[in-house]
Amino acid sequence: MDRKEIDRLLHKYYAGESSLGEESILRNYFTSGEKIPADLAAEKELFTMYGGMTDDGLSKDELAGMLDDLDRSPAPRSIRPINRQRLLRFTAIAASVVIILSVYVGYHFIGNDQHRVAITDTYQGNPELAYNETKEVLLYVSEQFNKGTGELSAVSAIREPVNQLKTLKTMDAGLDKLEYLDRLKNTDGPKGN
Repeated sequence: MDRKEIDRLLHKYYAGESSLGEESILRNYFTSGEKIPADLAAEKELFTMYGGMTDDGLSKDELAGMLDDLDRSPAPRSIRPINRQRLLRFTAIAASVVIILSVYVGYHFIGNDQHRVAITDTYQGNPELAYNETKEVLLYVSEQFNKGTGELSAVSAIREPVNQLKTLKTMDAGLDKLEYLDRLKNTDGPKGN
C-alpha cells in the first residue's frame, strides 16, 4: 500500500475523523505481514494489539453468557459508611480509657513514697542569701532571653517595607475612585454643554 495513503489514514485516525472502513484498512495493512517501515513500528504494535477484535463487538450469545456469569457470581459486600456518632462514641470511650490509665499509672508510680523527692530549704538560716541567689538566676535568664530576641531585629527590618506596602494599598483604593470618576467623565454628559 502507498505510504502517503497510510500516513493520511493515520492522520485521520489520530484526529478521530476516520471511518470504520478506513480503520479496517489500517488494521489489515499492519497485520498483513508486509514489511512495515521502522518509524511505523508503534502503530503496528497498536493495530496488531487490536487485530483480534471485530468491529461489531461481541455476539449476542457471548454477551448473554457473560451476563449469566455475572448473575451467578456472589454480589460484593457493600461497605457501610462510618456513622459519625458511632465514631465519636468510640473515640470518647478510648479517650476515657487513656485518662483512667494515666491516672492509675501516675498514682501508682509517681504517688508512691519510694519515688518521692523531699524538698528541703537549702537556705534555712538566711533568707536574704536565697533572695540574692534567686535574683542572680533571674538576671542570667533575662540576659539569655535578650540575646535571643536581639537576633530577631532582622525580622523587624523585614516588616518595615511590608508596612510601607500598606500605604500603597490605600493609594490603590484612591486610584480606583479616580478611575471611576474618569469613566463618569467619558460618558455622555447632559446635552447642551
